[in-house]
Amino acid sequence: MVMETDFIVGQDSFADLIINPTSQDSFYFFFNQHGNRLVKRFVLDCTHPNVTYFCEVTLIKKNDKFTPRLHFTVKDETERLKRVRAQMNEETIHLKASVSLKECYAQFWQLISYLKSLAEVEVIPNESFSRISKAEAEIVAAIRQRDAGSVKNIIRQLLDGVSLSHDELNEMLKRKERHIEFRDYLSRMAPEAWWQSFFEQNKWIFGYGLNYVILKVQ
Repeated sequence: MVMETDFIVGQDSFADLIINPTSQDSFYFFFNQHGNRLVKRFVLDCTHPNVTYFCEVTLIKKNDKFTPRLHFTVKDETERLKRVRAQMNEETIHLKASVSLKECYAQFWQLISYLKSLAEVEVIPNESFSRISKAEAEIVAAIRQRDAGSVKNIIRQLLDGVSLSHDELNEMLKRKERHIEFRDYLSRMAPEAWWQSFFEQNKWIFGYGLNYVILKVQ
């Protein structure tokens, strides 16, 4: 059940929120200036009958900055569980054993983006990850700063004395096409069956030297 003190992502405005200056048991929470109320829970989805997705946000103050702590809850109030609770005569909150945010992933990222935009909030990871070493990454970064003619000259020197067969050149071109396809389908939210087939045919995209085993649900 959504309460008046909850903040509904996608309906309420993040512009109305401030960090409440007064702590509660050493924890800080957001305050909705529009509704003049404390906000402890962000509702990620409440469109499904009797099932609501929540994210509780607690802020811990360290010096002049705040560190966020997130707690996800899916409250299931289906008729079957309501009858069970009535028979037991208790106000137990029934939770799903497995919490998936696929029903409200857009609202989840709206909340994360809002938290990352706050100057008062820190310790939210913003690193980029790479499968190459730091030294290799520095080389790639240096090459990217050069103009196209300079890059081509570097590649010619690196390939000096190295001959590639017709099949090897075709394989390189095909893998370039697969990379473009991989990037495009990431933005399209392709179905699981498509990804299953793509990864089975292009195991090389995970990298070399690793023994990947792709499991398929029968």
